Amino acid sequence: KTELTEEEKELINKAVKESGLTGAVHIRLYVDKYYNKTLPYNKVHKHLLKQGLSKEDSEKKKQRKYSKYERKHSFSLFHLDWHDSKVIKGKYVCVVEDDASRKIICGGEFDTEEAKHNIKLMKKAIEIAFNRYSSVVRECNTDKGSQFYCNKSDDQGNRGKTEFELFLAKQGINHIPSRKNHPQTNGKNERWFRTYEEHRGRFKTFEEFINWYNNKIHLGLNRKKGITPNEAIGF
Repeated sequence: KTELTEEEKELINKAVKESGLTGAVHIRLYVDKYYNKTLPYNKVHKHLLKQGLSKEDSEKKKQRKYSKYERKHSFSLFHLDWHDSKVIKGKYVCVVEDDASRKIICGGEFDTEEAKHNIKLMKKAIEIAFNRYSSVVRECNTDKGSQFYCNKSDDQGNRGKTEFELFLAKQGINHIPSRKNHPQTNGKNERWFRTYEEHRGRFKTFEEFINWYNNKIHLGLNRKKGITPNEAIGF
């Protein structure tokens, strides 16, 4: 049985400082990707525990069944959702996330959760998709919040349309609303909001945080190779 060398320990510490992450899988992939050094996961995890940078998670020790759904091609599906920021008091966060690559195409922190912000972000996302990647957006997933979806019907039972729905229809984008009380449909956005709360406070601006996120290794893309959203969207 061998132990980590002092050089390897310093390399792990350096990776933690540079990446801003403390998970053993993240750090192991970061070291392999940027320093061409492969370290055993268990030894990386053990070192992080000793340094107080990581902790045991009993839930992760349980055998889990994965049922992951994702699109194969970028721009085939965008996710939008709102989140009440805990780290920036009084602000509401909304982002446009690409399903296949997990890249945050655009987003912002706003004073209100108004539909006009949804439309503005989607317009920007559509322009980015076309101008930077020569692509068009096919579908958009949101929950059934009033900013996105009209839950009211007229006397004849015909459901109305929100400004956001009308905008998507005009752009030829199919709107896919999540089932009621089923946040897993938009789970990628929900997971992103968790990352937002954990790391947003380390950055001076929202733009700096988004840039860090799009360039960090994302385990949802591949747990064996260190792939970032910016790299994935180019595949």
